[in-house]
Amino acid sequence: MAAEAIGAAFAGREEVASYDRAVRETFYPDFERAARMAKWIYAFPGLYLEAIRLHPGAVDLYLGILRGERTYCQFWKEVQWAFVRKFIPFKNTAG
Repeated sequence: MAAEAIGAAFAGREEVASYDRAVRETFYPDFERAARMAKWIYAFPGLYLEAIRLHPGAVDLYLGILRGERTYCQFWKEVQWAFVRKFIPFKNTAG
């Protein structure tokens, strides 16, 4: 990403600020999601620990972030979908 921005700047196609823009667009959504999650986890550690106890699969999902298999935004979508499936079960109405 940095090499592309520097090359484009030297070639006169873009300004060096394009690197800043690319970093913001690529990484900031995940940083913001991670920060929001951290605020909730640190504000309510007991609730977080109970959720992990009741749903140990969430730890495996989170480890996917640390292994580089998913982003914080992807993790959050998966957790939300799991919550919806658990508390609003869809019934098979076909047949």
